[in-house]
Amino acid sequence: MNPITSEQIAKLIPSPALFHKCNWNGLELAVRPFLSFAEMTTMHDMIMEMCTDRETGEPYPAIMDFAIRIATVHFYTNIQVLEDQELAYALVYKTDIYERIMKYISTAQWTALVDVIKAELNMKE
Repeated sequence: MNPITSEQIAKLIPSPALFHKCNWNGLELAVRPFLSFAEMTTMHDMIMEMCTDRETGEPYPAIMDFAIRIATVHFYTNIQVLEDQELAYALVYKTDIYERIMKYISTAQWTALVDVIKAELNMKE
């Protein structure tokens, strides 16, 4: 029996478009449909850090939705607003940016990541 190599498998995996570009309120929005494994783990860590009290280590699920939304904006697009939390909060709740992004990303990857985060936060409670 001949083994199937990594190179053979790599040829079978379709390459997603690097970015989907669209106009969003007069700005050129670039949305990545898929994150690398390293980016996905970094996104996971960022969300978990945002949802965990730094002093006690206790979960803080009240901001989980915000953390997921702003991490999605940060990792999947060319928008960078993480330094200004009030602006980031307004962006994800007062505009349609999050819904726009969700139209173009890999929902399988995103859903798997969010399901893990929700399970981990529920286990900490």
